Amino acid sequence: MLSIERCNEILIKNNYKLTNTEIKQVREILYLFAEIQINAEKQLIEDEERNTIL
Repeated sequence: MLSIERCNEILIKNNYKLTNTEIKQVREILYLFAEIQINAEKQLIEDEERNTIL
């Protein structure tokens, strides 16, 4: 997990200024999106493998 400090560095480079609480919230949402994406891609691979077998 990225530290709050690292997240803040990235945000500052892109002209965003957020409080630590806001950074934590954004970071949590981004990690949730990443988890959803990973699970969706795993499911696609499993579905493709199942269709290939049939």
